[in-house]
Amino acid sequence: MIVTALDSKITEDNGLAQIVYIPEGVHNITPSVDGVAKNVTVNMTAENGQGIADVMQASLTDRLEQNVRPYFDFDHNDTGPAAALPKRFYYEEGKGLMMELEWTGSGKQAIDARDYSYFSPTFHLGDDGLPVGLPSTGPAGSLVNEPAFRNIPRIAAAFADQPNKKTIPMSELITCGLLTEAEGGSVELATKRVEALKVEAAKVEALQSSLDASNEKLEAAEAKLQESKEASAASVIEAAIADGRIAAKDEVTQDFWKQQVVANGDSAIAALNAVPKIGGDITEAKVKASAEAKETPVELHGTALIAAALADESESN
Repeated sequence: MIVTALDSKITEDNGLAQIVYIPEGVHNITPSVDGVAKNVTVNMTAENGQGIADVMQASLTDRLEQNVRPYFDFDHNDTGPAAALPKRFYYEEGKGLMMELEWTGSGKQAIDARDYSYFSPTFHLGDDGLPVGLPSTGPAGSLVNEPAFRNIPRIAAAFADQPNKKTIPMSELITCGLLTEAEGGSVELATKRVEALKVEAAKVEALQSSLDASNEKLEAAEAKLQESKEASAASVIEAAIADGRIAAKDEVTQDFWKQQVVANGDSAIAALNAVPKIGGDITEAKVKASAEAKETPVELHGTALIAAALADESESN
């Protein structure tokens, strides 16, 4: 069900106007519903305010992505010049569903001359009285003189008598690169370029977020890889101990080969496998302190064990 209602008070900030699109509260109104006057209830309560704003913003986003832009017209005629261009929905407690918009030249002129006194929204209404979106085509509202929301203040001349409104000298716009000397008087062009910069900034922010996420994934993958290498190296060292190439108590040699396997992989494993096994029955060597000294067994490991084995062999010869 498409409802065409009427309301709103206008304020303006930095070139964009903020209007009450649907006032807060429960409203019994008699708008045009699908072209026929009908009594309806519009539930724009604080409880549902943010949810309605989200739904309406999603609908507006869909319209903004289309080639034909959404707009507001005059008197719901669906023809003629646009009065305003919708930009954003949001909810404000105590006021209701708000709309940020940009007035066109025709809209500004009509308001300044007080030819039109109210704004009228056009929206889909659910069976429960909740606004559920914009029409897929055509205007999203109009400037009118006969509002359905009877308690809405009239639109003031929003573009006059604004002593606190900040303006930027054209020279500053030229200096910061928004305009060239030849374009010095084009406020509309400067505004378009600012909007384009906002879009590019949003893209950069999105890319940075994506890059940060990728870096986190990369760091996690590198940590997993290092963990896998260390586990694999530990298995290789255990196998070398079991194979008799490294003594079980020789922690220095174990750490050395573990670091080599982690750093160099298969080439280090090949080098370790080439290390001679600790001699089969050589588990101790005899050390003579003097001709009278008793023979004392000494447990040796690694290269020392191999050297002792060679020494024993030369003695026997």
